[in-house]
Amino acid sequence: MVNNSCKINTNNTAESRCKSELWMYSRVVLLPKNAFYKSGVIVSGVEQTFEEWLEAGIHAADPMQRFYPMPEVRGIEDNTEDPTTWTDPYGAEFPLRDGSFRFTQRFHRDSCLNKRLLAFNNQEFRAIIFDNSNNVQVIRTSEGITGAVCDVFVTQPKANTESELSQPTIKYSFLSPDEMKSREIISTEMSWEEFKGLEDIKLNILKDVSNLIITFTVDCSGEDVTGELAPLSGEASAWFRQTGSNAPITMDTAPSYDPVTKTFSVTGISGKIGLANPSVLLGLGVNNKDCSEMVAVPS
Repeated sequence: MVNNSCKINTNNTAESRCKSELWMYSRVVLLPKNAFYKSGVIVSGVEQTFEEWLEAGIHAADPMQRFYPMPEVRGIEDNTEDPTTWTDPYGAEFPLRDGSFRFTQRFHRDSCLNKRLLAFNNQEFRAIIFDNSNNVQVIRTSEGITGAVCDVFVTQPKANTESELSQPTIKYSFLSPDEMKSREIISTEMSWEEFKGLEDIKLNILKDVSNLIITFTVDCSGEDVTGELAPLSGEASAWFRQTGSNAPITMDTAPSYDPVTKTFSVTGISGKIGLANPSVLLGLGVNNKDCSEMVAVPS
């Protein structure tokens, strides 16, 4: 209905000097609903930047508190709902409710990734949106900077045709039109391409007389990525062992990496071996890796 109160709401109308706005959408990052960036937070003696907050969230130890970069946007469709209006008997139209912001992204055909993304369906997250010019759409609240709350739904690719290969999609339905009124565009020091999700890797153990030979492979393709974990050589905080039903503990002597054979080796270990969580690995120089299972040492 029309506002008939004596007071009206206004703002000054000069064009802004920054003229900040998103360009082509490039990546969405999903956050837990309780995630807020607060300026002035000190980490390791210095103030944490927005980019550092994002990296720490992507590598969070608890999957429930982790940030999840979605695949690169390879096409987009706007599904925004039109505002709801009411028309009186004389034909005058009045706005009743703002429309809800919605869009659908397409991403590269990838059956392994597509299968994992289905776990996000019909759940609510906060979403920040990166464009191709290092700009990010965020929501600024009294608690800090965050993303807008949305519902997520991932689809499998449809049937291919003679002229087109079908791509899987992710639909984002934003739940609060009022929240979107508080959106801001901020610039980042890092490109959207640098914010990537964690990769599932598998720890493999072979026994060579008294030595244990350790390698790492990608969970889906089986590709060897042991060399990417070389910074963990000799780092006791990165490695865990477990005997029987006891809780895992860090190793007294960590496996060492051999750049010639591109393997880790260690002696005198029994029971099970595993890696620390992604947050610890990030601090040791290994990015975007998650190895969540303890593996039994061969007898």
